[in-house]
Amino acid sequence: MGRDTQGVRGINLKKGDYVVGMINFSKEPIKESGARSRPFRDILIVTEHGLGKRTEISEFPLQRRGGIGVKAAKINDKTGKVVAAKLVDQTTDQILITSKKAQVIKLPFKNIKRIGRDTQGVILMRFAKAGDLVAAVTTTDKGNGEDIITLESNVV
Repeated sequence: MGRDTQGVRGINLKKGDYVVGMINFSKEPIKESGARSRPFRDILIVTEHGLGKRTEISEFPLQRRGGIGVKAAKINDKTGKVVAAKLVDQTTDQILITSKKAQVIKLPFKNIKRIGRDTQGVILMRFAKAGDLVAAVTTTDKGNGEDIITLESNVV
């Protein structure tokens, strides 16, 4: 399409809905590279009140252009809105969560529970100050002795 065109509709949003993130992945299954290797791909969901979870990517049905999306978490007053949705795999080492009032927590990725799509999640971050909310989430990957921080983060 040309520069002056509108393009095509990616998602059909209902009133009050918003896009948190987009994840692009191959639908081909992951191949194991060794006897001890256990490859996986999960979606990490973090909400503004510090709850989060990992959900196996196979629980999310494929969407076509103009779809209305898929429910990724059970949202209520306890959880708050979804702040981040990230693709994580066996190379992910740690999760860094930053709050709006400058509290930062770094936790091991392996400690985040893997649960179903229509669930609230578990507490990942408790806030020191009342009224604080999650502002950004990023991950570090396992490297050759050094952590590799991905530059992507969702800022609210």
